[in-house]
Amino acid sequence: MEYRRRRRAGNKSRALAVRNGSGFSGVSRSYSRQRAEGSGFLGALAVLLLLGTLIYVLIATPVGELIVKKLFPDKGREQASPSPTYSALLPENTPTAEPSAVETETVRAELPGLDLYALQLGVYESAANAKGLINSLKSLGAAGYALASPEGVRILAACYTTEAGASSVRDRLVSQGYDCVVFPIRTDGVAITVTAESSRLSAVQTAAELSSGIIDDLNEEVIRFDTEERGIEYGKAIAGEFLQNIRSARAMLAGIRDPGGVVACIDNYLMEVEALASALASSETENRVEFSGQLKAFQLGAVERYAQLLGSLRSLAG
Repeated sequence: MEYRRRRRAGNKSRALAVRNGSGFSGVSRSYSRQRAEGSGFLGALAVLLLLGTLIYVLIATPVGELIVKKLFPDKGREQASPSPTYSALLPENTPTAEPSAVETETVRAELPGLDLYALQLGVYESAANAKGLINSLKSLGAAGYALASPEGVRILAACYTTEAGASSVRDRLVSQGYDCVVFPIRTDGVAITVTAESSRLSAVQTAAELSSGIIDDLNEEVIRFDTEERGIEYGKAIAGEFLQNIRSARAMLAGIRDPGGVVACIDNYLMEVEALASALASSETENRVEFSGQLKAFQLGAVERYAQLLGSLRSLAG
């Protein structure tokens, strides 16, 4: 019964819908409208795709470019904009500064010769043959310096600036049983000419003056050390002063361009004397007499190398 009532109510509703023009026919009309609207949207989308394809063909393909040129001969594709240019920082025709040439000058200096007197206690074929004599002289506060010469190895005890001073010490050594003679050390001076940068010429003059000044100062210090009975620390301080002056002069010579080779000769001499001074400054002896002999050996070593320097410079001068 309840089922038949619901069924009759449903039929009545459908009948009412038919009489009112609704029902299936209303649904059909709504569906028709939606279909018509969907068809319009798809058509518009197809038109847009067609236009996009046409634009791509006209712009991005060679065929398109040909069509554009044919249809619009005066407009064509725009020329690419030129790259920006930048003006020079300097005005036109402004000459650039060229590096100025290094100004050079020529300096002349005179290196004095030697006029000294050494005490010689024998000439041997080699220093090894005179080892006993050398050790004996060192124990007396003498140098025991081996000087090579064409005649052989000369064993020297000390060096003096006057013949009288050398002779007085010779007589004392002879009285002690040594066969001692005065051996003169003489060399001529030499004039040097150096062409270098103007700002560096003072360095050359300083080094030249120091080269001969070392010999003069050592001649004085050797006498002062013995006569005034100076101590070892004083002797080492003197060696330290020589080291400082030599190193300063060599630093000033560094980098000087001297095609003549004079600067190189002076620097080599200073380097060798520097090694002698360094050995004396680092001496480990605690015997003042022995140190006095080492100071005299330093003196004679510097004298020998200065004589070699003069010979080298004389060869360069021709």
